[in-house]
Amino acid sequence: MRPPRTDGWSLFLVLGMLLTAGYALAATQWAPGLGRVPAAAFAAGLLGWILAQSRFRPRASALLTAGYGLTFVLWALFQESPISGQPGGIWLGMHLRTWLSLARLSEFFRRLYTGAPNSDLLIFTLALLWAMWMLASLGAWSAFRLGRFWAAFLPTGVGVLAVAYFYSGEVNQRFYLALYLLFGLLLLARFSLHEQKDDWRSHAVNFTGEVSYEFARVALLTTIVVLTLAWGASGRSALQTLEQDARWGRRWDSARETFTRLFGELQAAGPGPGDYYGQSLALGGAVDLSASPVFEVTTSRAPDADAFIRRAAANDPIESAPTLDRFYWRAAVYDYYQDGHWQLTASLGRSFDPSDDELQPEHASGRLPIEARFTVLSPSIARLYLISEPVWVDRPLWIESDPDGLSVASARSKALLSNGTSYLERSAMLRADQSSLRAAGQTYSGWIQDHYLQLPASVTSRTRELAYRIAGDLPTAFDKAEAVTRYLRGAIEYDVKISPPPTGSDPVDWVLFDSPRGYCNYYASAEVILLRALGIPARLAVGFSQGEADESGRTFLVRESAAHAWPEVYFPNLGWVEFEPTASEPELVRPLVRAAPPASTSAPVTDPIEDPRDPRLGNIPEEQALDQGGAGRARLPIGLIVLGVPAVLLMLAAAWATIVFMRGDSPLRAAQHIFASGRRTNEKASSPGLPRGELREPEGARDPAPLSTAERAYVWTRRLSDWHNLERGPHLTPLEHVARLKQRLPELTPSLDLIARYYTRERYGAAAPAIGAEAQHLAAAQRNVMRHALPLVPQRILHWGLHGLRLLRGRV
Repeated sequence: MRPPRTDGWSLFLVLGMLLTAGYALAATQWAPGLGRVPAAAFAAGLLGWILAQSRFRPRASALLTAGYGLTFVLWALFQESPISGQPGGIWLGMHLRTWLSLARLSEFFRRLYTGAPNSDLLIFTLALLWAMWMLASLGAWSAFRLGRFWAAFLPTGVGVLAVAYFYSGEVNQRFYLALYLLFGLLLLARFSLHEQKDDWRSHAVNFTGEVSYEFARVALLTTIVVLTLAWGASGRSALQTLEQDARWGRRWDSARETFTRLFGELQAAGPGPGDYYGQSLALGGAVDLSASPVFEVTTSRAPDADAFIRRAAANDPIESAPTLDRFYWRAAVYDYYQDGHWQLTASLGRSFDPSDDELQPEHASGRLPIEARFTVLSPSIARLYLISEPVWVDRPLWIESDPDGLSVASARSKALLSNGTSYLERSAMLRADQSSLRAAGQTYSGWIQDHYLQLPASVTSRTRELAYRIAGDLPTAFDKAEAVTRYLRGAIEYDVKISPPPTGSDPVDWVLFDSPRGYCNYYASAEVILLRALGIPARLAVGFSQGEADESGRTFLVRESAAHAWPEVYFPNLGWVEFEPTASEPELVRPLVRAAPPASTSAPVTDPIEDPRDPRLGNIPEEQALDQGGAGRARLPIGLIVLGVPAVLLMLAAAWATIVFMRGDSPLRAAQHIFASGRRTNEKASSPGLPRGELREPEGARDPAPLSTAERAYVWTRRLSDWHNLERGPHLTPLEHVARLKQRLPELTPSLDLIARYYTRERYGAAAPAIGAEAQHLAAAQRNVMRHALPLVPQRILHWGLHGLRLLRGRV
């Protein structure tokens, strides 16, 4: 399956694929210098095509590709190097740039080995340029020298798919993905056309020049139809499907977080699809959050914000004002900080079953029972958002908690939650006043001190000194936390368009002293570090702020722009308490003393959310109450049913193709198998060249015995002959049939001879089927034949599809 090396249309399609992949990557604007990727893809593709026409051996071609690629990358390195205007001429400049690049590479691999985050985007750019050059050049060379379509299509195609998954900006990456598939499928059709022409020539079949035009027209039509059906068939990606399983979801989280750790400073990198948070968080550069809704939540109690504002306006003393509760929808917490990178380490994973399990918060006493129903409004999530100390969730989970299982750090649903799905959570929410927080003391367990007072060596002495200047003389942990919070709200300017901290600097030190501008990640990180420097246990929590409340004050719409990070401080006998240092958020005010503390509870909350639609079911709407017991399924929208029709058609087509593939039949015979429900319509033939697996018995006859090893292997030789368009009529004996196949595929001669010998002996010599070592030799020969047949499967599927279109148009 190889086009002529001078085929202009094939070259156009290959370069179109490569340019599409390059522009898809350049459009992300993740790092400076990515605009050179399309040029690298185009130049490398041309180089691969030129080398395919040459007499260079494969190893020499690979070395030339690597050499030219290294030259291109060095040129890009010099262009991006900050060294300019150096005295000593061009050679001194090149010398300095060379040493600078070696130093950067050494630092990158050191951070990769030690697990520290990387902030040098130049390495990211050079790595992508090198990868694109090698994949494009070797892919084009493989296509035109060896006729390997998949070597040209798959490597860069995987890159386009990865970019579409990781990218979260305003550019529509699905356009690049569709364009890439269009070029790729047309190239596959072009390869198939050239193979068909070669076969016609070998059999002295005359054909006109219009064949190419007709073939291209039908291939284009088929490609557009297939892309259109696939586009509307399903809204769920293969990656999201993998995330449904907790084990695969955690592995994917790990891969995604490694990418974030190594290249966490990428520009305009907002949260990715699906889950917004993982097991780590890097303090990077600018963020770009949209107003897209993420979820909606209805609570059993509403914060009495309006009453508080009215009393404050009337100059009432703060202790007489009702509590201003505020909800934080927490996704994860982090305890370990190193080089501007937060990680969750103080946790153990375990399963949670809502039918016979219940979480037991360490400090449930004195907390308010809260019940909340979350409804997913984003395409899908797996990581759940929780309130304070969760007690129970109505879904099977994989939770990360402290070793005692008393404080939940994060929870992940074992099944992916799609748009419209809801889950019910019951939590114990702390409503502590200033008096109780001051009286909590500063006596901490050894486990709390070991994990939540950790400070890396990168924390500077001036950061520690600042902590003591702000709150070192205050008597209680609460007063110190309040002082640090007030300082950060006034000292740091809120800005989401900041540049990443320079390489080698600690981000917290940078935002406190050198560039006091940042967003919530920096505010919260600075407070945690300052409090730990004062000996107060603290951790970083991430999730979403309260969001937009409706008129009742019970339901909140949470958008992507509400993504938030905040510090949580540990108080003995009370647990973790939220503080709000971010200047863009309202100040979190607590009363001096509460009039009546809430009743203690450690059991599941039974106070439901009132709902006028059905008072017996509490807050659960009728359609959700029907499936409360387990699945929590959402109603199926009409649009999904409409889009599901093409999906069903594609599944039927896949079943048809599977039968064709497994039997080696024509499409019409495969369709006959599907719609005839197993009826056998052809009389059994007595040809000496047909194994029993390819014969039809008369209607009503008993099913044939299972095929022997030799018969199964011989079936594959006949299938391979069909796919190479070799004659295999009933007049040919097995030895004659194999002889024709050996002429086309001489490298298979030993395997074909072995299969023909054993099959002939069983068929005509009444010999027993091969067993033991003989059967193993036959199986190895069959696998060798299959390896030559499987690459032809896409071509045959396309051939059958085009044949079906011709039949629909009335052409034979």
